[in-house]
Amino acid sequence: MVYTISDMMCGKWLEGKVLTRDNYNDKFIGQLADLMTDIHAIVRKSPRIPKMQGIVDGLEQLDDFTKQSVAEYYGIRSELQHTAYLHGDIWAENVLVDYDGNLVGLIDWEHTDVGDPHWDFRMIRRWLGWDGLEELLFHYNANTGLKCRREYIEVLDKISLCNSRQIRSFTDPLFNEYIKVWPSIPHQKF
Repeated sequence: MVYTISDMMCGKWLEGKVLTRDNYNDKFIGQLADLMTDIHAIVRKSPRIPKMQGIVDGLEQLDDFTKQSVAEYYGIRSELQHTAYLHGDIWAENVLVDYDGNLVGLIDWEHTDVGDPHWDFRMIRRWLGWDGLEELLFHYNANTGLKCRREYIEVLDKISLCNSRQIRSFTDPLFNEYIKVWPSIPHQKF
């Protein structure tokens, strides 16, 4: 059973298990594209600064990776639209599937925001890989008529990594090692 967006957002208990790299089926990516299409279709306008801009503004640029990521963000900033409703934290542990590997829904909606749809894609390749992300973008763009671009998602993924590392006071070796080899590792569970 796929739950409605209303069910997911209002705290209704969802039956399912947390997504892993091994427990989804070949329909899952299309199902996720459909769900993200529905979420992003809830158009909102917000007078406040989008969360992703606040994250970028708060980054301490202490290393080359962060400096480069921030510069790349400002290179695409004018292309980003801030009119879509976002889940804000789509990663494996917030995605539920049934025992057949079908998408059930998303949990943990406390990071919802209005922003650019690219932001919701930023962590997905960490568990679907780059090929899975490409397939998801194909379905999503066909559904919406938008042209979400992988290169924008790559920039936002790096911003997200820099933020996560900074939140952990630069001490988490997993993020430090991951940044050294980004993007050569196809999957990494966080």
